[in-house]
Amino acid sequence: MFLKHLTQDSNVLNNREIFKIPYSHYSIDNWEEKKSIILSQLEDKFTDYGDYESPPYERVVSECIRDELMDFSSYLDFPLVIMNMWYERSKQSHRHPVHNHGGAGFSAVMYVEFNPEVHQPTVFYCPYGNPFTGALMSYQPDVKEGDIVFFPSSFSHEAYPNESDEVRTIVSFNMFDTQLLFAKKHELFGDQADQVVKKIADRVYDPTPKYDK
Repeated sequence: MFLKHLTQDSNVLNNREIFKIPYSHYSIDNWEEKKSIILSQLEDKFTDYGDYESPPYERVVSECIRDELMDFSSYLDFPLVIMNMWYERSKQSHRHPVHNHGGAGFSAVMYVEFNPEVHQPTVFYCPYGNPFTGALMSYQPDVKEGDIVFFPSSFSHEAYPNESDEVRTIVSFNMFDTQLLFAKKHELFGDQADQVVKKIADRVYDPTPKYDK
């Protein structure tokens, strides 16, 4: 043989994968009930990104995904807090080109209106090429309406054009590790650190019911 695998008695120190990308995919319980509540809060436009510091539907969505967010936080072993939130309602030909959500933290996409027969899910791109060919590697999760995926904010992704006349609606948000956020508040927010952190703490610890079932 041209190549011969070394035996256990050889000088190989280890064979292993050295980098992994954390990613979680959930189906939200009681989706039909939660869907109607969420949709009632959204306007009929493409996106509200940048319109609000904290959108009026954030509490509703946070309550709807409470179990999934807690489970993902447990998986990472980090207490996460939602930093900002927005929606996209893609009509025919609408798309969102390749982008990421920043260099740190985690993000999520929740599929509020999604028909797998006519819509395509988010496309994620591996941050490094195929080690054998150098080709770009991508991944499309097999999602349905009421699913939510969590991923690193730095993970490049895109939404292909909606080629149907059915609206494709997602809610997306960014999260940060609560403990690190408080510890690094002055580096992150400068002179506004105490004010910003207080608002974030109110989001984390506010016991007010988020929506009426």
